[in-house]
Amino acid sequence: MSRIIPLFSSPIYMNQFALDEQELKSIEQEECLVNVHSQSPNNGLMSVDMFILNKYPKLKDVCINHTESFIFDELKYKRDINYRISLSWLNIHPPNHSSHKHCHSNSKFSGVLYLNFPKDSGDIMFEIPSAYRTIEPEVSEWNVYNSTSWKIQPHKGLCILFPSHLEHYTGVNTTEQNRYSLAFDVVVSI
Repeated sequence: MSRIIPLFSSPIYMNQFALDEQELKSIEQEECLVNVHSQSPNNGLMSVDMFILNKYPKLKDVCINHTESFIFDELKYKRDINYRISLSWLNIHPPNHSSHKHCHSNSKFSGVLYLNFPKDSGDIMFEIPSAYRTIEPEVSEWNVYNSTSWKIQPHKGLCILFPSHLEHYTGVNTTEQNRYSLAFDVVVSI
C-alpha cells in the first residue's frame, strides 16, 4: 500500500475575520511612500509607519488571533513559546501595480490581512525558491505535491499566514481601485 508523507511542508494558513470599518477608514489615510524595496516603478506603496498595528488595536487583535490559531492550533507549537509581531505595515497597490517576488528573512512567519480587495486586483502567488527546483517533467494534473507555485485569490477580511522563507508576490491590480492590505512579521523565541 502506497502513501505520501508531505515531509517538510510549507503550510499556508487562511482564515476570515470581521474587520472594524472605522479602523479601515482610518488606516487608509495613513502616509505611504513608494516601496523602496523594489526597483520596479509599479510596486505599490508602503506605510511610513512600520509598526502600524500599534495604532489599530482591533486590527492587531485580528492578526494576533490568526497568529495564535496558526502556531498553536494548526502547527501545534507548545503554548509556552513567546512570539510577537515584530513589524507591521500597510500596502497600497493602485491600478496597474503589483509586488515583486520576495521573502522575509527577519522572521519565522509572515502574514497579510486584506483590508480592501476589489475583485481582480491581483492574487497572491507562492513559489518554491529556484534553488530547490530540479528537472520538472510535464504534469498531467497539478496538486499540492507536484506544484512549484500556488495561487490564492484574496478577499476582504482574509488573513493568510505562511513561513517567512516562502517566496511570494502579488499579481497586477487590473481594476480602477486601490488594493489595501496589511502585512506583518512574527518572530518566535523559546
